[in-house]
Parts: sequence; C-alpha cells; structure tokens
Amino acid sequence: MAKRPQIRLVAPGLSAFGRDITRGVIRYVREEGLSWHVRVEMNPLNPSILQGVDQCDGVIVGWARSDLVDAHLQHGKPMVNCLAHYEPLGIPTVRVDDRAVGEMAATYLLEQGFDTCFFTSGGEESLAVDLRYAGFCEALRGSGVELTKLPEPTEEGAAGRDALPAIADRLQRQPTPCALFCTHDGMARLICDALAISGVLVPDHVAVLGVDNDQYQCDICEPPLSSVEIPYQQIGVHAAAMLARLLDGETSCPTQTFQPLRVVPRVTTDTIDVGDERLTAAVRYIRNHACDPCSVAEVVDAIAVSRTVIERLFRQHLATTPHELIVKQRMRHATYLLRTTTQPLARIARQCGYPLVQNFGRAFKEIMDISPAAYRQQHGADSRPQ
Repeated sequence: MAKRPQIRLVAPGLSAFGRDITRGVIRYVREEGLSWHVRVEMNPLNPSILQGVDQCDGVIVGWARSDLVDAHLQHGKPMVNCLAHYEPLGIPTVRVDDRAVGEMAATYLLEQGFDTCFFTSGGEESLAVDLRYAGFCEALRGSGVELTKLPEPTEEGAAGRDALPAIADRLQRQPTPCALFCTHDGMARLICDALAISGVLVPDHVAVLGVDNDQYQCDICEPPLSSVEIPYQQIGVHAAAMLARLLDGETSCPTQTFQPLRVVPRVTTDTIDVGDERLTAAVRYIRNHACDPCSVAEVVDAIAVSRTVIERLFRQHLATTPHELIVKQRMRHATYLLRTTTQPLARIARQCGYPLVQNFGRAFKEIMDISPAAYRQQHGADSRPQ
C-alpha cells in the first residue's frame, strides 16, 4: 500500500484565522478525495512543534514563528505560507490583501463621518501590520482626517497587553468622538476593556473597529465588536490546492491574495460623527433600510426634513448624495453575497433592493466596473482553485 502523504498544518486554534484556515484545508482535501494525512498543530507555541519536521511531506504555515519556518525550509519539502510575514522569503503564499483590509476599514470610518482616527496593532510588528497601516493611510489621504498611530513613538517597548494603558490614556485625553482601528479582534477587545476601566465610553467617545470577524471575540467584547470580515476558509482551500500542485512537482506558484469581504457593524461603531442630528438620522436610516429597498423620498419622510436640506447636508458633510449612499450600501451587501453564497443573481438583486435583476446588473457594473457574474467568478465562494 502506498504511503499516505504526511502534511503538517500549523495554525492557531484559538483564533478565527487559524480555525477557518484549517476548515478550508480539510474541506479541500475531502472534496478532492486526497489521501493526505493532515496533522493539525493548533498550538504553535508548543516547544515540541519542532520535532518531526523531517517526517512530513509538506506543510502549510499560518503562524509567525521563524524557527519553525527555518526548520522546514532546511528540510526542503514543499511549504505554503498564509501570512504576509513570510512572503518576502519567496515561500509560495496564499493570504489576505492586507493593504485592502486597511483601505476597507478607513473607507468605513470615513463614511461614519469621523475627522479623527487612530490606528493600533498594540505595538506588535509584522509585514501584515505595515500593509494594513499603509492601506489605512492611503484611503484617508486627502480626506482631512487627522491620523495617529498608537502607541506613539515615545512609548518605547510597549507591545501587546503592555501597550494597553498607554493607548487608553491617549484616547482618554482625546477630544471625542473619534475612531480607533485595531489590526485584529483580540487586541480590539482588550482595548475596549482598558477603555472601560479608564471611563472612556465605547462607542460614544471612541468607536472601535477590529479585523477577522472572530465571532467569539466579537460577542464577548463589551460592547459587541465591529470587525472586518476576511475569507480565511477560502484562503485555506487555495493554500491546500497550492500545496497539492507543489507536491505534484510544480515549481512556480505566484502569490494569491484575497480581498476582505466586508465590515460587519456591531455596537462598537454604532455612532455617526457628522455634527448634525438630521444628517445622523438620515445616514442611520439608509444603513438600516437601503436594501428594503428605500428611496431618497422615504429617507426624507422618515426624518421629516425637506429634500433640499438633506441634499445640502450630504454634500456639505459627506461629499456625496443620499442616492449615492443608498447605492453604496446596496453594493456593499451585493459584493458580500456574491463572495459568500451561490444564490442566483435574481435573488441577490432582490435582497439588495433591486426587484429587476437587469437594473441590479447595470448598477453593479457602473459602480464596480465589472458584471455581477464576472465578479462572482473571480471572488465567489464556489470559485475553484486553478
């Protein structure tokens, strides 16, 4: 009997990233009927993880641990990386587009109307952090928003939990309301705890946005945490497919990157800083009802203000129109459904406020510069690894 390929999968079992990468890998193995024996290492900090490196035929890495990566590189067996961190080493890579994560977070907070934003990784350093910060900065450039990275340079040596007091102190002294973008949900939850201890109200004083949409972290956060959702399971599927090609002798596997899916709003960003109660009410109504569908006339009726006034407030404070915001909300929901479901386009159109699929297709292509069908083919949940 032929020996089953021994595959190591190193991913943190306590995070949504690690669990969903693992689900994706296992899904691909089972759907393709591969004979792999996948040994899942869920605690990458375990010292014994370096044992048995020479006994595996391939490895998928989702943890920034240099000694482990070095050991596998020296062993010379195929490896696939799921982090930006190791991409510069030339390791075949499947990962999220971290710059796009930062851009999505910034765009969302800009739409909330904040003129002061903070960015933090809790002092942790990595290429993914750098890329998310770069994307965040780029999307804010020219907007007039004041941006500060925390902890500030004067707080040397502050990282992880050690950085929390300095971050909370800085935000406590900040005129409110303002917004804080954290590079992952675990740190965002800890910061919410630190802010509560300091007497800073979330979201009334500081709106907090995380990354990963880790259901556990978001739910136990007080208040529940808003977060950028990442298609980690899809990344796991494609990482397994890439490893399969490497095991078959393929030598060149270009990096594959996946776009973040959407911002999942919860209580920590349930504030709108636009300086006018009428505009705040209009924006909140559109967020909640854009896909019902709703029209600008319905927005005007709901907040009992003339259309002329609302149009002027939107242009003055948000540099857009009520109609444009309605369409943007619909497209955000549409791209999410196209990425994550296999529903027919007509059903997606109705869920996004378009009774006629033709009108949905025209609006989608006008905004996204691609048809819904082509978008789904490129990014959808049923797209197969090449």
